[in-house]
Amino acid sequence: MALREQEHLSLTQTQEWSPLPAGQSLFDTIFVYESTANLPKAKTFSLSHWQHSEQSHYPLAALALPGDALTLLIIADSSLHATEALQPVLDCWTAVLKSIIRQEKIEWMSEETRKEVLKDWNATTDPALPEPRIRPYATAVVVGNERLTYRELECRSNQLAHRLIQEGVSKGGRVGILANRSLEMIVAIQGVLKAGASYIPLDPSYPKARLKSMVTDSAMQYLCFPLTLLGTFDLTNLCVIPIDEDNLAEQPTSSPDVETRSSDPPPM
Repeated sequence: MALREQEHLSLTQTQEWSPLPAGQSLFDTIFVYESTANLPKAKTFSLSHWQHSEQSHYPLAALALPGDALTLLIIADSSLHATEALQPVLDCWTAVLKSIIRQEKIEWMSEETRKEVLKDWNATTDPALPEPRIRPYATAVVVGNERLTYRELECRSNQLAHRLIQEGVSKGGRVGILANRSLEMIVAIQGVLKAGASYIPLDPSYPKARLKSMVTDSAMQYLCFPLTLLGTFDLTNLCVIPIDEDNLAEQPTSSPDVETRSSDPPPM
């Protein structure tokens, strides 16, 4: 029995004995605190000018590292955690540590985060969807292996709306959207609606004669499409607006000042 005190069970064995199916991780988060404060004070041993490199296979790893100043580090799988969603975690972590140092009541939110959570996210009088404020980093759209958070969708659709207004699109206007099922298509639909216009969906797989007929019958003057479809459609007499992210980067991400009412014509 005394040998059990030195017994070791590998993570692989633990995985095999667990009820979880093969391939599913036992843990999805790990917290590491490293300290050199209690190293033995030996005359023959010293530690100086040291560096380290950290790598983790866990989806989320939080590390506290010693030094002249305490370093807080988060290593995350970017396919599961949006980078911008991790900064608030570090902010809360920092707020707690500052409260401990000052011997104050533990506050896990900074003043900026508190305002955002208690005031900004609860400002639900805006008729627009509240998700970009309430759950900004939650996944809003998934197409294949690509995804957009509510915040990303809000920002990109606002940028497109500003570009459309800049090109002359006004309330009640008609804008064609030529796109396959993609993130860009969802951004385009949102952007057109935010500009106060109606959208006409155009499927690139349709025969060109049918697409041309739809353009003529709808009397559209504007067309949104990704650059990957450039050259597949007759753009004569149309104001074209590429909906790729790079082409909208200079536009503001704030909501355009366009008032919409329930009595407005519905999107086509």
